[in-house]
Amino acid sequence: MKKIRLQGIGWYNAIEAKDLVVGDVILHNFGATSTVTSIYPSKSGKIISYHVVTNGSGYEADCRTTVNRLFAVKRVNYLFIQYFS
Repeated sequence: MKKIRLQGIGWYNAIEAKDLVVGDVILHNFGATSTVTSIYPSKSGKIISYHVVTNGSGYEADCRTTVNRLFAVKRVNYLFIQYFS
């Protein structure tokens, strides 16, 4: 599995953007999290647009990224997070 380093919290397992599903909780630098509420792939398949809601503040954002970008999500780091929490 691929790994990604998040500032302030260390190395986490990661998945590519094309493997994101609605309901995934994305881990960000310094421990912030956000939940994916919708995903829209482009016609060419090279770009993914997604809508997230930041946990805690409730801030909503529409984002775009390439399909290869790595994301640390809770579902692939569940045991790791419980061990270190």
